[in-house]
Amino acid sequence: MNEKQDPSLWAWLLSLRHHRVITLLTPVIGAAMVGVHYVAVKDIVISVAASRGLWLLYLTQAAMVLAVMAVIELGPQPRTYPQLYPRGSRALDQFWEVWPKVWIAWFILYAALAALRSKSLDWLPQLGPKLEGQPIPPLAVIVPVALHFINNLATIALLRCFYVLAEPTFPSQQYPPEGDILKREDLESGIRGGPEAHHVPVRRHGHIWFAAALGVSALECFLVLPGALRDVPATTTQISALQNTLQVFGIAYGVLAATATALIVGQLDTKLMGVPFIALLTLFGYAAIQPSFDFIFTNTSEPIIRVSQAVIVALALVCKLLLFAVFQWLALTNRLLYFLVQNYTLHVGVPANRSRFLERLQLGRQGPVIVPYPRNPQEEEEISGQ
Repeated sequence: MNEKQDPSLWAWLLSLRHHRVITLLTPVIGAAMVGVHYVAVKDIVISVAASRGLWLLYLTQAAMVLAVMAVIELGPQPRTYPQLYPRGSRALDQFWEVWPKVWIAWFILYAALAALRSKSLDWLPQLGPKLEGQPIPPLAVIVPVALHFINNLATIALLRCFYVLAEPTFPSQQYPPEGDILKREDLESGIRGGPEAHHVPVRRHGHIWFAAALGVSALECFLVLPGALRDVPATTTQISALQNTLQVFGIAYGVLAATATALIVGQLDTKLMGVPFIALLTLFGYAAIQPSFDFIFTNTSEPIIRVSQAVIVALALVCKLLLFAVFQWLALTNRLLYFLVQNYTLHVGVPANRSRFLERLQLGRQGPVIVPYPRNPQEEEEISGQ
């Protein structure tokens, strides 16, 4: 198999320069992004127009996510081979059905953040010392809860994508393993032994996770909304209690988003896909910054915090684009289909294969076992000389 038939990620990205539209748009989009980030950081650091700088960053993120959604829906689609690999092809269709929902949730989130930072919504109240001695407006707590819920929708979509990649979603008897990476006796033993009873349709998982997210958001509302509905002047202690409660939920949601992102990136760390190490390292770094969601939404006058917010938002955009590029490359070069075919084969056959391995180890304790070790002639000569 040559490089043109099975290109690496970087070779595939370089091959896109042959497409005229991409060649024309890439420098324009790149220049626009650099210009927007320059203006945004300048506003955040030098001037007092920090809200405008963050608004530009959120707006850029929403626009790029919208462009990614357009490419996923209207661009080249991954090819399936239902006659050769019916199970793998169905799993690929399943993944490609859930994958756009991640980007839809991200678009709604960043469009909402951009709207909240726009001048037209400067009137929107936020929890802080300025509200001391005044009744707390309900919107001051409803908006953070709504943003948390939207962020959780993206987390749910990522978890569903991970489930399609990692777990069986079709019964083994109806869709047997199709890979050729293990011995047939291991596969037959695995089919008799397990995944048939464990498979859960991915839609059912989605419904369960959505209901869980809705329940947790309802709990968050139950804890913070009563304090905002009392028409009495708020004290510093009450405001701090509401802020701390929202912060605790925000950190928990951020950790959950980090876990979901790390799970799906972890699936990429396999020779079956061949994702470059530097890309994996960057995407794991993207998972690490997920708990900072509430931090980037904080309204502050501290320049160092403003700069940190701008850097995190910019890094998130770059990492999202890399995640998109990696999955486009995997899908369009059939590496994702290969992974889905062989990974399920491993899922079914490895338990039996591991059992046989452990049996051999047990037999080895009862007598000598000769393990062949291939040596080249030079090594043999050195050993015999000793």
